[in-house]
Amino acid sequence: MPAPIRISICKHADAPIIAGLESVCFTPESGQAPWSERSISSALESAGTHCLIAMDDNEAAGYAIAREVGAGEAELLRVAVRPEARRHGVARALIEEISNLLASRGCTELHLELRSANAPALALYEATGFGQTGRRTAYYGSGEDAILMKRVLAGEQQDGQPTR
Repeated sequence: MPAPIRISICKHADAPIIAGLESVCFTPESGQAPWSERSISSALESAGTHCLIAMDDNEAAGYAIAREVGAGEAELLRVAVRPEARRHGVARALIEEISNLLASRGCTELHLELRSANAPALALYEATGFGQTGRRTAYYGSGEDAILMKRVLAGEQQDGQPTR
């Protein structure tokens, strides 16, 4: 049984840890290039960008990064979990926590895009309240489509029913 995870807000000093996760989570086989430590540092310094890190014991298990884009909307840019920590609820916990953080800042919608072939991520996002809103044909350099998704954040109403 894995150790319980603790989720906290990333600090600028966490950029090397996030970069390390990037290098093991995003490989040529995944079809996505890892972000550099410099790119991560820059994102962490940007106003409206939020990053959470999940720790189990004293090791980073995963992270999520999102940014507010205005008009009550935010974009989930990245969710990554190291391979041996996957399928233990880390990504789900990160998505819930970053959604709550964004909702507390007045965001009412959280958007994302993912590769159409990424069935595990699609299942995770659907299980955490995201619905498909569109598709960008041949969006990625490989010619693969992007699936667009949206989640209505806490406090908003959809069809007259309160959400999460």
